[in-house]
Amino acid sequence: TGSRVDLCGGAFLGRWVRAKAPSAMGDLLRAALSRHFGFSDFHRGQRAVIEDVLVGRPTVAVMPTGAGKSLCYQLPALLLDG
Repeated sequence: TGSRVDLCGGAFLGRWVRAKAPSAMGDLLRAALSRHFGFSDFHRGQRAVIEDVLVGRPTVAVMPTGAGKSLCYQLPALLLDG
């Protein structure tokens, strides 16, 4: 669907990718991070928050100012339909 990544409803595929191929999830997320934001890697803690959001877990990120909290919700919004 356009520039979005089809995650088959997000939660199912997200759980499957994390269980079967965690590096595949990391590769997908780094590619999306680079494509949409121009960054080559995540700040500490961002990837874990993003993975939790993608699998549908209720998620709160408490990070210091400038640690990239907004990206933790912006990137999943770009990847998921809806």
